[in-house]
Amino acid sequence: MSSGARVGPRANTDDDPGRVAVTSRMTPTWLVDESGRVVAGEAADYLVRLGRVRDEEQPARRRADAFANVAPFFDQDSGG
Repeated sequence: MSSGARVGPRANTDDDPGRVAVTSRMTPTWLVDESGRVVAGEAADYLVRLGRVRDEEQPARRRADAFANVAPFFDQDSGG
C-alpha cells in the first residue's frame, strides 16, 4: 500500500458529503448516547432523523426489526 493512501469515511472521493442523515431505525449504537441524541464528537458529521413515535417501545421494536432484516410496515396514516 502506498504511503499516500487515503483512509476513513472519505476514502476514494473528494466530495464532502456534509452531514450524513441516518434514520433512527438504523442508527448505530456508537453514534448516539443513552437518550438517543448524537454524541458530541459526531454531531458535526451526522444527523439522526426521527420518525413518528407512537409509544415508548416503538424505537426498540424498529431497531430489532432492522437488525432482523424485517421491512418496516407503514399503514396509510402513519406517514413513516
